[in-house]
Amino acid sequence: MKNKNGSTLMIVMLVFTLFALLATGLSILFFMNLKVRINSIDERALMMELSDDVYRYLNEKALEAGNEEFDDYLVEVSIVDDTYKIVFQHSKNEKIKAEIIVKYQDEIYEIISWGNG
Repeated sequence: MKNKNGSTLMIVMLVFTLFALLATGLSILFFMNLKVRINSIDERALMMELSDDVYRYLNEKALEAGNEEFDDYLVEVSIVDDTYKIVFQHSKNEKIKAEIIVKYQDEIYEIISWGNG
């Protein structure tokens, strides 16, 4: 597999090196894609947890204008006409945020609008 100058061996080594670099690049892309997907799943899970906590907050608390802490959230309640604007902000992750407009009638709340993040 070798001629006088050893060029065949050099070509084989070059092909092997290129193959190793290609495999390394594909592995890096695969793991980066995996990390992005895991972060996306984590963010969706936190948003689902946020919605559960918002409903729990609405059921447990009497709404008053002002700022307060509820579990891991900073809650800002303001009154606009006969509706309440509630801003839920996760204290550790600024991406996890919800802005809700709620109307109360006879101790029953109606969510008029819900905006995320």
